[in-house]
Amino acid sequence: MILLIASSALFIILIGFFYALLKQLKRNKILYGEKINAEMIGREEERKRISNDLHDELSSTISGAKMYLDGIQGKSEADNINISKAHSSVSKCLDVVRQIMNDLYPASLDNYGFVSSLSEFFSEMNQTERINIIFSNTVTDLENKIMKQHKIHLFRIFKEITQNTIKHSNSKTLSIRISETYKSIFIETVDQGLGFDGNANGFRHKGHHGIKNIINRVELMSGVIFLDARLQKGVEYTIEIPKINDI
Repeated sequence: MILLIASSALFIILIGFFYALLKQLKRNKILYGEKINAEMIGREEERKRISNDLHDELSSTISGAKMYLDGIQGKSEADNINISKAHSSVSKCLDVVRQIMNDLYPASLDNYGFVSSLSEFFSEMNQTERINIIFSNTVTDLENKIMKQHKIHLFRIFKEITQNTIKHSNSKTLSIRISETYKSIFIETVDQGLGFDGNANGFRHKGHHGIKNIINRVELMSGVIFLDARLQKGVEYTIEIPKINDI
């Protein structure tokens, strides 16, 4: 009887211990998610602030200098040549500043919406002729089915996948498809590049840090991600996130 009581007590203690351990692990996971979310929100806010400062200060100043150059007429052919060169340099500088601003934070995301901003990015990438992005979206009213704070996460994910494809896969084509079910938004990306074998070395070589950022962003959207990567078979991402009414 004593042995039975002792065994029962020990069993209850073990159950209590494992319950407390699981509860603590769950709490730690929540706290870690909140920490990552706060860091990413802070990072995006800082990028947005810097982008706005560049627009308000540097971009405006360069645009003003360009305007003054437009109004200058040289006294000789040599003067006009120098003015033309200065005008060209200022224009290139303005383009670089605008590109930096867009890399820091896509203003079109706030001004024109997620779908337009995404289409603009894909169009710009296609114009570089480094990659051909084939984009299709079958989601009706996608703009209103994604939470506002999730749109920047999705934009960064698409950008990361595109850059990884250009840098590492040697694939000239990237297919991107957005679709939906009753409760979820599905994102599928497929390239025809080199791929990788998924081991630690392959991960480090193929942009492990970028993949980790993608996974973190998907988790922050309460989504799930599947990565299918094989040598010489390309890389395929499948991402599922809940619709706005189901989050």
